[in-house]
Amino acid sequence: MTYGFVASTNKVVAYGQTEIFKQEFKTAVATIKPGHLVAKGADDSKAVLANIGTKVPVGVCGYEQSFLGSDSYTSNRPATKTTAFASGAEIPALAGTNFALEYHLAAGFGATKGDRLCTFTSGTVVPYVPALGGYAVKIPFTKSTTEVDTGIEIPANVICTGAFVEVTTNVAASTIDVGLLSTEASGDADGFLDGVSCANAGFIMPVNQAAAAASLTAGELISTDIKSADGTAIYFALPKEHVFDGTTKTVSYTTSDHAIVGNIYLVLNAVGMFDVGNIEKTVSSSTSDQLVMAKVNI
Repeated sequence: MTYGFVASTNKVVAYGQTEIFKQEFKTAVATIKPGHLVAKGADDSKAVLANIGTKVPVGVCGYEQSFLGSDSYTSNRPATKTTAFASGAEIPALAGTNFALEYHLAAGFGATKGDRLCTFTSGTVVPYVPALGGYAVKIPFTKSTTEVDTGIEIPANVICTGAFVEVTTNVAASTIDVGLLSTEASGDADGFLDGVSCANAGFIMPVNQAAAAASLTAGELISTDIKSADGTAIYFALPKEHVFDGTTKTVSYTTSDHAIVGNIYLVLNAVGMFDVGNIEKTVSSSTSDQLVMAKVNI
């Protein structure tokens, strides 16, 4: 039995009111596919892929709406909705609420039915939960005693204000490190989370106050260790922001030798980062972006 909205083979919009707000643009690049978030290009007539940190979305690239009954318009539309429009083609940018269509979920991310979605990079969306200081984007993890390259790259000018984990399969004495890929310049494999316990299920925040500095589990990219002047010192992880530079950018994680499963949350904030709806079906992560059905809010 099928629940929720079902994607069509030859349309982007699965459900919506008779009229959906639409703007017309010409593509400035040959990488825009139906379902991608698009932003204004060099001038008001051009469209490019939306990117947090630089390009604010104005809508979602449509597909079937590009057919307006004349050869000049129908020739702009690619043969399938998984194919990019040619550079210079005219595209419809759809906006509004109360309709459902297919977004592109970014590579490396999975999502659960009902997850809120926010803007990300190259016209894609990612799942998140609201968090103080930004959008806590949801990244799945499983056991790996060697550093995992998630393939998730955070662009320049994005700010990280915190990190935590959600443990769905817990094991006694288990831990996780989260950071930036150690093989990149200035990479720090435990820069966000350093030995956070996964012994209990649920949302786990890093330890930011302890009797020993080694017990603090907030990483150095998002905290600075200080200690009190008491006779018996207390150590604190003072929060700080990490601003991505566009070079050291790939999220990685490493777990202890335990069969743990869960999600990493990085609290991010950036120009052009905002809620665009919620996903209609649970999907596993993939090494490439994937079309997912969602209720739209843009």
